[in-house]
Amino acid sequence: EVLLPADERTHDVPVIFISALDDLQDKVHAFKAGGVDYITKPFHLEEVLVRVETHLALRRLQTQLQEANRALQVDLAGRRQAESEAERTRLALLSMMEDQRKIEAQLRAEVQALTARAEAADQTPVPDGLDVPAELARREARLAALAAAKATIEARAAERVAAEQQA
Repeated sequence: EVLLPADERTHDVPVIFISALDDLQDKVHAFKAGGVDYITKPFHLEEVLVRVETHLALRRLQTQLQEANRALQVDLAGRRQAESEAERTRLALLSMMEDQRKIEAQLRAEVQALTARAEAADQTPVPDGLDVPAELARREARLAALAAAKATIEARAAERVAAEQQA
């Protein structure tokens, strides 16, 4: 009974059986026990050496293949993570662009409203007995308040865009 394949420390060691038994059942039993080859006696030294070299070469190639597979798995995991991060970034940018479009639309609406109010104020006739300097001061104050409101809206929009870009 061969114990090499059962032991974690030696399970990768290729086992070649050399036996005087050449019955099919003996060979099958040897392979089921973990053997990789079976040589019957009488054997030729040159044949044994070639078979040993062949199995050692196969083991080296198997080890290289396993290492290459591990490297490919690591590379694949890195690529998947990079793709995932790229997709999250793309979605975040799309969201930011949509938010920016909404902010721009709000600002356009505010500017149009301010422009309409300014035009309406310019077309108002001056009634008789109106204190023009006082009325101008009142309108200037109103215009300053509207300009301050516009500046506040623009500042809030800039803060939202900056916060979205940092997120």
